[in-house]
Amino acid sequence: TASIGGDESKGAAAGVQGVANQVAIVVKQDQKLSFLWNKSNQVPQDQSYAGTTALSYWGGSVSEFVTEAKATWHLAKEQKFPEKLEKIFRFPVDVKSLRARIASKLNVAKDKSTVSLKTWNEINVDLNHLRDQKLSDLQIDELLQQLSQNLRLDPARIDEVKQMALSAMPGSREVTVLMGALGYEGSAQSQGALVDLYQRQGATLDEKGKVLVEFVLAKQPLSPQSKDFLKREFQAADPMKNDLASTAGLALGSSISKDGDPAMIKYVHEEWNRSKTLFGAKKSDLEKQRYLLSVMGNSKSNVFLEEVKSAAESPEIELREGAATAVRFSRDEESRNLLMENFLKDPSKSVRMIAVDSLQYQPFDERTITTLESCAVNDPAVGVKVNCYRILGNQVSQPRVRSFLSGRLSAETAPQVKAMIESSLRLK
Repeated sequence: TASIGGDESKGAAAGVQGVANQVAIVVKQDQKLSFLWNKSNQVPQDQSYAGTTALSYWGGSVSEFVTEAKATWHLAKEQKFPEKLEKIFRFPVDVKSLRARIASKLNVAKDKSTVSLKTWNEINVDLNHLRDQKLSDLQIDELLQQLSQNLRLDPARIDEVKQMALSAMPGSREVTVLMGALGYEGSAQSQGALVDLYQRQGATLDEKGKVLVEFVLAKQPLSPQSKDFLKREFQAADPMKNDLASTAGLALGSSISKDGDPAMIKYVHEEWNRSKTLFGAKKSDLEKQRYLLSVMGNSKSNVFLEEVKSAAESPEIELREGAATAVRFSRDEESRNLLMENFLKDPSKSVRMIAVDSLQYQPFDERTITTLESCAVNDPAVGVKVNCYRILGNQVSQPRVRSFLSGRLSAETAPQVKAMIESSLRLK
């Protein structure tokens, strides 16, 4: 048997944000806009824009897009707009509707306790409007919030919500909203309802993926039946080739963070040992082991520390990358030592890059700040330096961080690094 650990530092770090990043493509964007100002006329003269969008998955780069644009401004000339074009570009602005939308958006941002709940009859009216495609995206978000909170207050309606989803058109927005409400309520009964929706005839691939993601992000312990369901889905296909099997495995790892189930810990241990027995040194096999390390990382604990240490000592970059991901949520001293002393000093740039990504899930304490500052100054790879500055920039409101970034602005010479620092310092 195995145990999670007897204290908070070794236990599951419940509530840590960011698990969703492990089951989706991560998008990182950098933008820079500059003006050349004409002081005499008090108008802009030249305007330039540069933007970079990078997509990554499992820490590896998928693609990168670079956009550049330049505009030259001139003083306006008094000239009548051609009547034909005027008709094309003239459109009415519904100020009343715009104000209502802004007010509604502000309500969503308020503390949930201050938002008045709708009755079930009112929610059903909104669901009818949803079916008729009469709700905006914002109104759909509000409907999900209302439905979720009402379901928490009245769990007796779980079966009613499930039946509504079962009778809805597969692939419709209605099914997605109802699934989200069940996932938010999170009880064993709601979990069972989600499994029924997953298995219903005609369920789309997106709907099945939605159910599995709800289990990855669940805030309550998973029921034994839910775990058995996830095991079946994980074993039904190769998780390296099938997104559903892959997400089911991540949900199994996440379930350990809720209850420290020794049986589930044993199951993941066995999967790891089986991968070492059955697989050789082929790249695809190494990727499978790397994936299992990410599953272990979702446990948010140190129960797989021996596997992580073994991977950290591997000559295979894929395994060291997986190990750097596996400690992203761990709070025990030994795991943090691995992250900050081993992976951040790894000879492979890709391992160091993943280690920096893992740091953003660590407590932003003295040790994390000092490690990021050292990485930003000393790492030989510009990409890793930029990543360190990016994470520091997320905390630019802290005086120490702002002071450090301000001091480094003149010291750095690489354009990408300077642009990242400037972008962070512009934030308040």
